[in-house]
Amino acid sequence: MISSQGIRTRRDSLAFALAFPYDDVDNNVPPNEGPYAQCFLKMGMIMDNEIHGDPFLVRGAKNEGALVWISAWPDDNTDLIAGEFQRRHPFVRVHTLPHPGKNCSAYAFPKLEQEWSTGRYEVDVVGPTTATTVADYADRGFLASHNSATGAQLPPVFRDPNGRWYATHSMGICLAYNKDIVPASRWPKTWNDLLDPYWSGKILMEDGRYSGTIYEWFVGVYRSVGEDWFRQLARQQLSWFRDGAVQHGSQELAAGRCAVVPWQVDYLVQQRIDRGEPLAWANPTRIGRIPAFAISARAPHPNAARLFIDWLLSEDCQRIIGEKNLGMPALPGVPSYMKQFYPPGTTLTINNPSDLMRQKGRWRQLFTEIFFPESGGSV
Repeated sequence: MISSQGIRTRRDSLAFALAFPYDDVDNNVPPNEGPYAQCFLKMGMIMDNEIHGDPFLVRGAKNEGALVWISAWPDDNTDLIAGEFQRRHPFVRVHTLPHPGKNCSAYAFPKLEQEWSTGRYEVDVVGPTTATTVADYADRGFLASHNSATGAQLPPVFRDPNGRWYATHSMGICLAYNKDIVPASRWPKTWNDLLDPYWSGKILMEDGRYSGTIYEWFVGVYRSVGEDWFRQLARQQLSWFRDGAVQHGSQELAAGRCAVVPWQVDYLVQQRIDRGEPLAWANPTRIGRIPAFAISARAPHPNAARLFIDWLLSEDCQRIIGEKNLGMPALPGVPSYMKQFYPPGTTLTINNPSDLMRQKGRWRQLFTEIFFPESGGSV
């Protein structure tokens, strides 16, 4: 416990203010309105907006003291969000679990199943990861419901009606290519450009028989250009990878091991471009997707998990997501770095994750029949 004599920094003052006002919580007084917090606010040592969250969740999270998170964001993005959350909630220590490869869904959800079978629970929050997979596990009872006040401000497409998942951002589904390999005269701008004989043997694809993430791309492009486009693409002597989803594809692209990847997301490619990598992208038909965050139904730190979700969806965090290019913020009106790359007023077409999950068997069957006919269309 920190004493008043030991207060030397703004961070110490925030910890002290949060440590003492909880008798007021029982009287429905938010933490930043308690007597000690107000004292420090008047002294200018902490700011109103440095204390975030429902007072009851704050109190519970303070007692829990920790949060365990499996993130699909690149490590630097994950570290940024974890650090900003901890700076505003210094009573919660965020532990991020590394996962093999770069496919969060393929690791996180089997881990939840394993935890349920063993009775040893570690994971609190998963995300941002493939919303279709999240919707599936929500329907199977693995995810907790949370009636988030900040989540209620989001458009319906960014939240499950039963509160079992929320999306912090959207992203454009795009094709990406390596400008050091592809001459400027061949830079693809439309999906049909990839059907040119020039691209035969130069295209890398994720194998949908082993991964679920590609189906948001598959369905989005199917609905915008039709089935025949895929049948023509299948004749382009494609190369395939099984694990790692979009991050693996962009790594291969940046390393020069392929010329173009049809299934990428705009902001992750743009992050690489901003670091100086020779990549470019195009979203010809303005299609998009949402990733989701969810809380384990048996989270060891349920209050910290709910506090984290609420903060992710708050204007405070949404501004960080928009400014630092972690996707297009879900909260309307928040500035987005990625908006500059689209015409004014652009709206991305996003498939409903739950609907897509219910039809996934159909899409997987069609994908296999088109790209792997030697298997007889079986998955």
